[in-house]
Amino acid sequence: MKAEKGGIVTGLPVKDMSVIQAGETAVVLGGSAETFVEADVLTSVAPYLSVGTLARVTFKLRGRDETYEGAVSRIYEFAEQKTSSLGLKEYRVHVEVTLEEPETLKGKEGYGVHVEFLLFGNGDVLTVPQDAVFEAEDEK
Repeated sequence: MKAEKGGIVTGLPVKDMSVIQAGETAVVLGGSAETFVEADVLTSVAPYLSVGTLARVTFKLRGRDETYEGAVSRIYEFAEQKTSSLGLKEYRVHVEVTLEEPETLKGKEGYGVHVEFLLFGNGDVLTVPQDAVFEAEDEK
């Protein structure tokens, strides 16, 4: 079977199935106008985000970084259990950020990115995520 249009694969609803019925969706394609990045955030961070929250997205390219501005366009209503790099179980919520400059991003699909959510507008302030603060011997 051939797709009716070209695009980027944005969803695979049947990835765990081996057989599908006629009329079922096998692949979801997004057009080039839908330029966005995806991130999974901890459930302790998710309540601070809302649709429209500003974000800064940095692409790590060969020898240089490119930064783009965007905004949260979708927040999933559920969390999934994942395992952290330390081997701990944690719950994360999936978030999509739509970028403002899609024309300059053509041909860069699939790169790993760093997403920074701009929750507070204070300049020259050191901000540390609450999840990065640990208590040892009654001190933080």
